[in-house]
Amino acid sequence: MLYARNAQALDISEGLSANWNDTLCKRALESGLNYCDDVPGLWADSRAARELGIRTFATTPIHDGGEQLYGTLCAASREHRPMGPGTIQVMLLFSRLIGRQVERERLLEELRQAQAVLETKALTDVLTGLPNRMALMDELRRRMARSARDGSHLLVAFIDLDHFKKRSTTNTVTTPATAC
Repeated sequence: MLYARNAQALDISEGLSANWNDTLCKRALESGLNYCDDVPGLWADSRAARELGIRTFATTPIHDGGEQLYGTLCAASREHRPMGPGTIQVMLLFSRLIGRQVERERLLEELRQAQAVLETKALTDVLTGLPNRMALMDELRRRMARSARDGSHLLVAFIDLDHFKKRSTTNTVTTPATAC
């Protein structure tokens, strides 16, 4: 249970977990029922429903942008609650909105990860794996700005190795040929 809003006597807490095969959500999805006002009569073998005392149950699936099931939007009560007109349509609307938000969050996370990879590649020397000149200049600008703000001194040392890349890529060990 990721999110829960409880009212009246039924208390289903966030973080609650149950065997998926025993949940009313799975049973309702498999049977194509969005609403049941006699849970004990229809799903008497459900331990979770029995322990929570659920009598009325309504649910709609939440898909993550495609047809992949992400979860369900559910309503449950210990009392008999008739289904109001348009209730399932409202639940379906909220399910679609939740699914779109889940998909949006997933895409944002993928973009953040891709951006982090690109930033690392942009600031790293391919040959050595060390920070490149662009990374050095960015860091130097940050340090100079901090030094200017707090009035501290900044010392910079610079070492230049001529033809470093050329030497490191051409230094190969060769074995002399032997004649018999």
